[in-house]
Amino acid sequence: MSTTVLFNLPGASGHINPTVGLVSGLINRGERVIYYAGEDSRRQFEALGATFRTYAPFFEYQHSAAMATALLDGAFMMLGQAENALAGLVRVMEQDKPDYILYDSCCLFGKYVAQRLGVPGICLVTTIVSTPLLLTSDLPLAWQVAKELTVGVPRVFEAVRRIKDLLASVGLKYRGLLYHMFDVFANEGDLNIVFLSPSAQPFHQFLKKNYLLVGPSIPEGRDPPADLPIGLGSALPVIYVSLGTVHNLKQDFYRQCFKAFAELPCHVVMSVGKDTDIAALGPIPVNFTVRNRVPQLEVLKRTRVFVSHGGMNSINESLYFGVPLVMVPQQVEQGFNARRVEKLGAGRLLKSEKITVDSLREAVSQVLQDERYRQNAAQLGQQMQGLGGYARAVDEILRFVHGDVQPALRKTA
Repeated sequence: MSTTVLFNLPGASGHINPTVGLVSGLINRGERVIYYAGEDSRRQFEALGATFRTYAPFFEYQHSAAMATALLDGAFMMLGQAENALAGLVRVMEQDKPDYILYDSCCLFGKYVAQRLGVPGICLVTTIVSTPLLLTSDLPLAWQVAKELTVGVPRVFEAVRRIKDLLASVGLKYRGLLYHMFDVFANEGDLNIVFLSPSAQPFHQFLKKNYLLVGPSIPEGRDPPADLPIGLGSALPVIYVSLGTVHNLKQDFYRQCFKAFAELPCHVVMSVGKDTDIAALGPIPVNFTVRNRVPQLEVLKRTRVFVSHGGMNSINESLYFGVPLVMVPQQVEQGFNARRVEKLGAGRLLKSEKITVDSLREAVSQVLQDERYRQNAAQLGQQMQGLGGYARAVDEILRFVHGDVQPALRKTA
């Protein structure tokens, strides 16, 4: 048995959910896993058998809509976390003596901890891989990035100084602006496990050989079916509405959905997030079930159309089950994801600032009635399912670290 440490981003469900099957699979193969995230993830990973830790006393962080929206603010957030945590985590890791480090692509310090310890560092990528070619695939994304970087030029010199000081604090060498700029935006590891399919990643054929696209990580049993809301057993088609766990304080949008779908021959399951007061939404139409949280994987198995914010994790889970989408992006990355899905014919994109009751109803009705959306989603789902997901990720990690693949000790979840 070897020991690994997995560093993840607290409160970011789209980054945490894909690691559930991975952690379960590693533990089932005899690995010891130490998992770092926010306190709200403790119960789930301890139930899998992992040793769970938060980042206290190094920093306190909970993923938020503001931090998920601004590119440069997000980059400096990652740098700040590394400044607060790197030296302390190195000291802790010198006691734990992990054989390899797993880290989310947003955890800059994970890469540097691995380098300082001299052990393999494996990056877990739950979003699009940032490459120089990426911007050529999508002009709106290129324009947004160019605007933010132009405004942020004065901050580059500050970033260089801080990165040099950070590396020096643990005895690592500064390797130049270009190298470390991509540390922030890509955070490349010795091996990179990408939870995407080739159809989702522009120019995937030009990725380095140490990038492995394993598809979505969808473990059976992740979400308890006992929590399923009522109404999913009816003969009516199910529309599922969720804006994820970060951008979900949108009462006006939920009321628009009430008006748009109340008269449709369907049942609507709406997940509004833990901080939304359901009573404050007003009268709920009889064909709606509204909850603060639902077991998304179990709901998607019974869904015909998913009205989503366009987060990569939600898109992956929807298409994995062959469910087409109507996407209402709340930030730049989600807009990119939505345009990609629309181009692949598996969904419709609606601009959040231009949504009306009529446009919502029209888009959902079209996706419900035009069988091509469902067919395209099903084809993408079949491609995803054939990539291996978390089971392949476990195999590839063990092969990379140990040089072989051990038989499973027990069936993975």
